Amino acid sequence: MSIDMSTKELGVFKDSINKALFADKDIITFLCGDTTGKKQSEVIVIYKKHVKSHLFVEDTLQDSDSYIFYDVTLPNVDSQIKQYVIYMYLVCSRNVIDDISNYAGYIGNRADLLAQLVEHALILDEDVANKFGIGKLQLQSVDIYNAKDVCGRILTFTGYAYR
Repeated sequence: MSIDMSTKELGVFKDSINKALFADKDIITFLCGDTTGKKQSEVIVIYKKHVKSHLFVEDTLQDSDSYIFYDVTLPNVDSQIKQYVIYMYLVCSRNVIDDISNYAGYIGNRADLLAQLVEHALILDEDVANKFGIGKLQLQSVDIYNAKDVCGRILTFTGYAYR
């Protein structure tokens, strides 16, 4: 009897996160601008400039804009169940952080708005929420991210999966 490697699921979770974010039209509009008339391949290129499956923030930024960085850990693995934690850094360049003029009805800055969009995409969208292991993802914490050129939010989600 062979047991699947627990670490393989790190990539599976990253793939699921990426698909959920890319499927959310509000996130695409927020990060990529108006994509009307663009081919999906063109939108993917723009999207990939803004969404990264690692946490190397400062050295990766190309423009004064908004970005999503994420990674997954497995802090607890027992014989039957493993816990996974998703860290999402939602960062905006300091010179655009307060520009939410195109988003009536939202309160806060661009990082706050991006946090709301990501929360919706991962845990409030019922179609997505049930695709992460056992049950739904849980938002565990929201923290502040500050660096030289960017600031934003750190969202921490937890979930469980069978081993």
